Amino acid sequence: MVLIKRVPGKQQGLAFLWTVLALSAFMGLAAYGVDVSTWYTRKASMQSAADAAALAGAFTVGESGGSDWTSATVIAKQYVKRNGYNENDATYTSQADAISNWYRVQLHYKEATWFGGAIGRQAQDLYVTATAQFFAPADAGVDYQYLGVAPNRCTGIQVPYNFSSFGPQAQHAYGDNYGPLYMQNKDASGNWVLNPNHPPGWQGFDFDINIDPSYSTAMGTSQMEVELFDPDTYNSGGVLDASATTWDEIRSSQTGLPGALTNGADTTIYNLVWTSTAGVDTVIGTAQYDGNSWWADGNASKSSLGATSDSAFQGNMADATAAGTTAKGPSSGWVTPVAGYGLSRGTFTISDVTPYLSGGRLHVRVQNTAGASENGFSLRAGPPHPYVSTYGVSKMGDCEWNSKYSKKITVNGQDVSVAQIASHGVIPMNFDVNGTAVVTLGDVPTKAAGSQFNIARFDTDVAPPSGGMSMIYKVKLNNGTTVTFPTYSGTTPTTISAGGISIDMKPLTISDAVETDVVHLPASYPGGTWSVTYSAGGGDSSTWQLQYGGTGSFISLVGQTGRLY
Repeated sequence: MVLIKRVPGKQQGLAFLWTVLALSAFMGLAAYGVDVSTWYTRKASMQSAADAAALAGAFTVGESGGSDWTSATVIAKQYVKRNGYNENDATYTSQADAISNWYRVQLHYKEATWFGGAIGRQAQDLYVTATAQFFAPADAGVDYQYLGVAPNRCTGIQVPYNFSSFGPQAQHAYGDNYGPLYMQNKDASGNWVLNPNHPPGWQGFDFDINIDPSYSTAMGTSQMEVELFDPDTYNSGGVLDASATTWDEIRSSQTGLPGALTNGADTTIYNLVWTSTAGVDTVIGTAQYDGNSWWADGNASKSSLGATSDSAFQGNMADATAAGTTAKGPSSGWVTPVAGYGLSRGTFTISDVTPYLSGGRLHVRVQNTAGASENGFSLRAGPPHPYVSTYGVSKMGDCEWNSKYSKKITVNGQDVSVAQIASHGVIPMNFDVNGTAVVTLGDVPTKAAGSQFNIARFDTDVAPPSGGMSMIYKVKLNNGTTVTFPTYSGTTPTTISAGGISIDMKPLTISDAVETDVVHLPASYPGGTWSVTYSAGGGDSSTWQLQYGGTGSFISLVGQTGRLY
């Protein structure tokens, strides 16, 4: 027999009450758990949006060389919005934690609760933060005493190349990966393919003017002039001239190209710019040179200044500008842009360099806004000196100028100028004659140890008539030693090594293509300055870019090393 003990009614009610309370608490916790789960899901979505925005911002400022923080925030806001959030609900911080290459996005979202209202919580404030870092492409330092003079009779060094920029209607295969608007091919619909390296708003090639703090003492003045060598693309008679022995190459566009030109001499604009650390540009001076006449306004002819054709000065450019009162035209020498002859606004003469020693970047942007040709040019900066005031043409030849104003200080064991010109990120160059050039590619710091970087070269394809096209990479390490790699002149990929560093080499003589050499650094790499000794034929135009980690800037989320985007 089973005996069942009846529970008193009072106790039955108490048990029921405890059950109801326990069940209510359990249901409340379960409901709260639903809210918490929603919050975690929301935060994961927010984190992805913040990560994308921070990375986009870091990439944008990195591609600008570390200066354009304003555009970084514009782009970051777009990524917040694309991911479904209000861009005004985020804060954007440039140089976060006072670290110059950090960009931060903090996103806020007010998430409504499902059941929190039962306990008086209608919404929950959620916050996420993402910080990204960038390593901008390295500057390519070029001492101007070795550029713009071929040959340099002061040193006996043959310098066969100059800076180079092509017009927007030029053929991509001419050797400029950035200036032309179009590629060499059409898409399936029969439209010319746009050049992805020439985006809307592209402002041309960029050249830093690095002023040493000792400038005023070394030069005896705080004033500085920025000079341009052969700033136009005018040839005698304005005729087509694409030979390898001319400073400028006047060319025609690709047949059938939109806006094709049969005589495509360029219009080139030079902007002298001060960019603050906040990314704000101040244009100090603007100069424009038209290819259809000697100067933009056509008020003078070359003959009026006693200048002859460009080709007459090939091999004699070291003293292209004459001493005394006789001046050569800017198609054969150095000029300081002046009113009426090139200068559109402002000035290329700085009265005091002191404000430009820190807090930003002084640089020259060079952009061909029209034409299909190659403008060969150069830049230098130093104290004011005699020139023909009417035209701004320097009276000081290269030998005299270099003797007075270059090699004034020693940096890392090398004599350099106190106002050094450095191609910012991309080196555009052209060989005017057959020869060999030693080109500084840039500094790769110690923090790159144990990783890799790339050297991207475009259109290195013209060999000298006698053969012998080659490259020799070299790095001057910060520990004082120099590592020289084996000569490479191949047409097939291979790997070369020296000093514990290996380089995966891509072929030479490949037309209209980017070939990327990948450099693998050991953990013991102490940092150093990289250069290449490049032998090529006259007419070889190419662009070179030293990059950390791939095309464009190397970016990653702070605290998540190894993540490349």
